[in-house]
Amino acid sequence: MTPLARRATLGIAGATIIVALLSLLSPGLRHQLDLSLSRQPESFLELAFAHPEAARACTVDDGTLAVGILVEAHGERAGDVPVAFEVVSNGDQVLHQRTRQIATVDGRPTEFTETLPVPVSGAFTVRAKIADSDEFVRLGCRNS
Repeated sequence: MTPLARRATLGIAGATIIVALLSLLSPGLRHQLDLSLSRQPESFLELAFAHPEAARACTVDDGTLAVGILVEAHGERAGDVPVAFEVVSNGDQVLHQRTRQIATVDGRPTEFTETLPVPVSGAFTVRAKIADSDEFVRLGCRNS
């Protein structure tokens, strides 16, 4: 290797090492590196509308709304999962609430339909939330 090539190689290697060391000083990069190297939790729950298009239609029949919900549990979270439902008026007044235990199996989605009493006119919101979690879904509806 010629002296010029050796200097260029050492310069590039040195610059790479300096950039790598400086990037480790960045809090954002350190956080991402920490997440990449740490073990992520294997137990978690997922909550979603089973049929989002049907949910958005907000079809009210005789003062009730049937909402299809999907719960999927992973790891130790599998088993009975409490799902809390609320029907809330446009003015944030809770009109109806109930909690239902949903039996889940690890890694398999469980679909169920909850029929809730809703106002026959005006705007309202339906909230479904896993009781001991931050996981929730919300549906805004308006009756004519």
